[in-house]
Amino acid sequence: MKKESLRYTIVFIVFLFTCLFCNWPDFHPEDHMGLEYHWALDMLFHGSYFFVSSVVLLFTLSSFIRPLIICLTLWMLAFLLEITQLWIPGRTFTLLDLTSNTLGISFGWLLFQISKIYKAKNQNVH
Repeated sequence: MKKESLRYTIVFIVFLFTCLFCNWPDFHPEDHMGLEYHWALDMLFHGSYFFVSSVVLLFTLSSFIRPLIICLTLWMLAFLLEITQLWIPGRTFTLLDLTSNTLGISFGWLLFQISKIYKAKNQNVH
């Protein structure tokens, strides 16, 4: 039971941070780091966040939810959060953000798949 409640807590925290940071008006990490805006830096932030989120969710939930479903759900959340930015002052919907979110999720899925292959190989050796 503890393991299951820990999973739900992790999912809730990832969801909460995603909603908070994706819809926080005028939230741009580069401003807090003393850097100027650049589209590549923005892509790095978006992609990194969704990479970390997908890795955490895949390794936490994949034992009872198919990894593809996890990734598709995360992508739909990313898409919905981008759409909501149409109505939030100081935020904008951009295909660049959605692309970097998709790349982050894809790289997270790729890392998860590589770890599964590596784990299977090591189990066959021992």
